[in-house]
Amino acid sequence: MNRILIASPRLKNSTSYYLSSLLNLEAEYTYVKDMTFDTFSSGDTLIIACPVYVDSLPANLLVYLENLSDYLKDHPISLKLYALVTCGFPEGHQTQVSLSTIDLFCKKNQIDYMGGLGVGSGEFMRNSQSMPMQTPIKKPVADCLKALSMAISNQEAYETRITQAKMSKFLFKWMSTQHWYSLGKKNGLRKKDLKKAIE
Repeated sequence: MNRILIASPRLKNSTSYYLSSLLNLEAEYTYVKDMTFDTFSSGDTLIIACPVYVDSLPANLLVYLENLSDYLKDHPISLKLYALVTCGFPEGHQTQVSLSTIDLFCKKNQIDYMGGLGVGSGEFMRNSQSMPMQTPIKKPVADCLKALSMAISNQEAYETRITQAKMSKFLFKWMSTQHWYSLGKKNGLRKKDLKKAIE
């Protein structure tokens, strides 16, 4: 069985959930706060979908993996694991530390690490869902998600890749600034209030 573990505090409103849904897999979705270890069976495939927090995995996922490591000492099972790590920065390479951490966890616990995908510009991807994935700006991410989905479906190794939306840093900064202004307005803040907060 494919099990997709969402390790974002924003749950269904997260980039992790959105991008994992684009894999179009037959899978059971679970949030890290709800998943218990006795649901695993030998032969399961676990897809961890999570954001990057300060170049690392979210605290809730780190605690979960530590507890899972202890559980596996007394309950050895065969698992295959893929990772889908996202970050809000435009550069996908910001996900590399988190992908390496998951890889090391698998090696320590005799879990088959099958590869991972690191995606930059995650917030842009989540907030532009009306824009088709095959548009030039999103196509690099779409192609990598498709390749990851095929690897999982075929139970094949996936060579870890890093990707992001194809846009300039200037455009990314402008769009993210407009997004923050929009959120501020919804919460009764003006542009000058936001500018003052960062001075």
